[in-house]
Amino acid sequence: IGRTQIVLTQDAYGHGPVPRTITAVAGRVQHGDSGGPAIDGSGAVQSTIFAAHVGGASGYGVPGSLVRRALDSVRGTVSTGSCGG
Repeated sequence: IGRTQIVLTQDAYGHGPVPRTITAVAGRVQHGDSGGPAIDGSGAVQSTIFAAHVGGASGYGVPGSLVRRALDSVRGTVSTGSCGG
């Protein structure tokens, strides 16, 4: 698990630049790993994978603290939006 920093990038819909807080993750990250945990040596989740580094053995994740904050803020039912169908 590498450094967490704010970077300017595009969002999932190609809009940007937008600031994103991401954590670098060393190791094999591949297509389909999105949503999976990146864990530290003691087994604690530190990040949730969202992208692989093309051409390298690494990837990027959303820091666990941001994921926990987002989950703690949910109250009631959440819409799937255009993903549910």
